[in-house]
Amino acid sequence: MYSSTVIRAAVEFCYSDEIVSGNKILETTEEAGRELVHLAHFAEFYQIPKLTQRVYMLGLKVMRKTPAYASAIFKEATVIKLESNALRSDAWENMLRNPATFFQFIESEENRRLLDASQFRALVLDVYNKTRENNNDYYEPAWVQEAKKMSEM
Repeated sequence: MYSSTVIRAAVEFCYSDEIVSGNKILETTEEAGRELVHLAHFAEFYQIPKLTQRVYMLGLKVMRKTPAYASAIFKEATVIKLESNALRSDAWENMLRNPATFFQFIESEENRRLLDASQFRALVLDVYNKTRENNNDYYEPAWVQEAKKMSEM
């Protein structure tokens, strides 16, 4: 169920109260973001609150440095149905603060399917309106047009 990277990080944390440097989870890659979510799931499942908190803080730190990391965290946390919504919510907020990351994420139909209908409509319209205010020449993709039509119903 968990990768060796996740197990190693959890065991190291139990012995040292830290995620030891050199662990792949500390990298700023999308794969590391997915592994971080699985480590959060591990900490929740085995009820290790200090590890849960540490993973959350690490996720926030890396998302600030690497916005693309946020989309990997959001997607993986949604797919595995992470109990704690904090990491997923912060990843979503981070994506909204970085429109390039948000639009890159939302262009994929697979990613759009992760959102429930009300979340999709509300958040896409919010980002669309903010973007439109800043750029009158904004191209309106078909999925934005669909979301606007759905919100008018």
